[in-house]
This record gives sequence, structure tokens and C-alpha cells, in this order.
Amino acid sequence: MLRVRVLLSAAALTLVAVVVGGWSGRPLQSRGDPGLELTIRASPGWDRTAVTPAMLRRVAGIIRDRMRQLAVTGAVTLEPRSDRLVVQIPRVHDPARATGLILTTGHLMLFDFENDLTGPSLDVNGDPVATPTLYGLLSQVQKPTPLGKPQAYYLFETSTTTSNPTVAAGPDATTKELLRPFGGKVPANGTILAVPEKRIVVSCAAANGCLGIHASAISKNGVYYYLLRYDPRNTTNPVPELGNGSLVSSGTRADLTQAGNPVVLLQLTDRGSKELQKITRREAHRGQAKYALTGKRGSYLGYVQHFAIVLDGVLRSTPYIDFKLNPDGIPGPNAELDMGRGGTGQDAKDLALVLRTGAMPCRLTLVSKRVVH
Repeated sequence: MLRVRVLLSAAALTLVAVVVGGWSGRPLQSRGDPGLELTIRASPGWDRTAVTPAMLRRVAGIIRDRMRQLAVTGAVTLEPRSDRLVVQIPRVHDPARATGLILTTGHLMLFDFENDLTGPSLDVNGDPVATPTLYGLLSQVQKPTPLGKPQAYYLFETSTTTSNPTVAAGPDATTKELLRPFGGKVPANGTILAVPEKRIVVSCAAANGCLGIHASAISKNGVYYYLLRYDPRNTTNPVPELGNGSLVSSGTRADLTQAGNPVVLLQLTDRGSKELQKITRREAHRGQAKYALTGKRGSYLGYVQHFAIVLDGVLRSTPYIDFKLNPDGIPGPNAELDMGRGGTGQDAKDLALVLRTGAMPCRLTLVSKRVVH
């Protein structure tokens, strides 16, 4: 995994994140390379929007745009009267990297962390709680707690030999979609758990500094989970507060720092810049208020509030807002993603390309992958 450091504007705020790695820096296409054929299935994402022909055409357009920017020749076709696309590349030097670039959703979400946490992920003091298993998190929010229309479903494989049921499928917007690989039926030792309406599950790698880890609840695989509010269509108070729509595509590019470290430069829209300052100002004021309630005893850093950066459902960073250094929040419009130790210029270019071409409007699943020699 690559380490990523994000600097929001010139203010003294440093974010540390992890981004999906494994993409090499070799050319994607050259003579003598084998061909690659991918069959991809589209399904509703977290917003539960049904997949339509227009949505499939949009997905195909994003894939073509990524291929074009990579100077890769190939074709993207839609299977008639289906939810599938076929991507054919006549020559590809690195099939794994090409597949990753094509399938990456690139869904960026920015949350006011403590404000947006909910249910088991928030304690009585308003502080984060990291749950060591997804099953353990979701089992706390099932019926009789009202779920409304579930936001998503997960299928777990349960067994008497383990106390940690594993995810067999999901998240999917419907049980029909969830059980499609199993002939439409819940398999033996299978259990379905739902994500409540207007909620989203976010995972976090322990190496990324997950907040709210307790000694009595340690993850065996180093991954923790949170439940956050999710209401992106709310015109008054949308959650997450910022996302891909807040980026200026032309301002997203790979670069090098003066020290020669690869970075991805981001530019926020005017609205995004104003919203960033609004959110971080709110976090600064919350931190100040919590510190004041203690009589200002001890280090004030124990009361700071956090800004969460989520990419494709994974919590990459929870930077804190230093209310003494930035009492009025942090202004935009610039952000910098530092690829960190081990990161390469090619990694930065790939990530910039994914963010620049926009997020996929639905979930993509690889149905088949064929390398033709």
C-alpha cells in the first residue's frame, strides 16, 4: 500500500492517508504485448439509483476517457439489453494495472467526521468508536431498530468455528442483486445484514491511524469500521459535505515537490472552497467548546475535531483541525496529495487520472478477465 499525505492549502494542516496501490510505472501499451478483454457488470451503488442505459453510456465514456488519456487504443461496447460492458484492448503491457485503472470507482467523499458519525460509531461523549468487525457493527443496527428502506445489504458467511463472520457478498442495493451469484437464495451458513437508510459503512486500516480504537475491541486483521450518515441528495445539509463535484478537473494533476516527491495537486471549486472553510470552522468551534467545558485542563489537542477523507468506501485520513492555529477554519481552494514514501510519479499520474475523469455513477464488478497471447 502506498502512503499518501494530503496538505489542505498553505495552512498548517497535514492529512495522512492510504491509497490503493499496486499500479506499476511501466507503459501500458507496446508492441508484442498480449491483448486484454474485460467483461464488467454495473449495479446500483450506495445511492441505490437503478442502472439505466444512460448510466452505462456514462460509464463507457469514463472508461474511454481514461484510456484516451493513457494513450491506449481499444474499444468499449455495451452488451444489448444487459447491465454489462466489454472492454477490449489489443495490446497491454500490464493487465493488472490496466484493469485497476478501468475498474476504480474514484468516489471521493469528505465528511465532518464527529458530526456525521452515528449509532455504534459514536459514544456518549460524542467521540468516535471503531468497531473491529463489519458483522459486529451491523448486527447492532438491525431490527427492532427501524431501518427504513435499507441503504445496502451484505451477505456474511457464518460458522460455528469462528466468531468473525466473513463478507461473502456486498454491499448491494437490493437482496436480489446481493444473491445473484448464489442463484437468488441465501446459501447455507449465510446471514444477510442491512445498512440502515441514509447510512454508509466506511472501513479503515489500523495502519492509517483509525480513531476510537479501544483495547477491549482489537481487530484481528487490522481493519475497523464506522457507520456514518449518508444523505447526498439533501439540498440543505448534504452528507458527505464535499465530493468529486467539488473538484475542478483541470486543476487535478500530478506534479513533484521541490524535494522531488510525487504529489497530486487538487483544486476545489468556489463552492467547494467555501464549504471547506465552513466545515473546518465548525470543527474548530466544536473543539474549542469541548476544551472549554473541561476548564481547559490538559492538552487541547485531546479535544480537536476531525475532517474525514474517504475514497471508494475506505477512510484514508482523519486530519484534525487545530483550533488554536486555525480558529476560523481552513480556506481552499488548493489541496495536495503527497504520494509519500515508496510512491512513484506513475502512482501520482494514475490517481490524478482517476480523479480527473470523474467517479463512476454505479458499482462495477469484474465478471471475467481474459488475457489473449
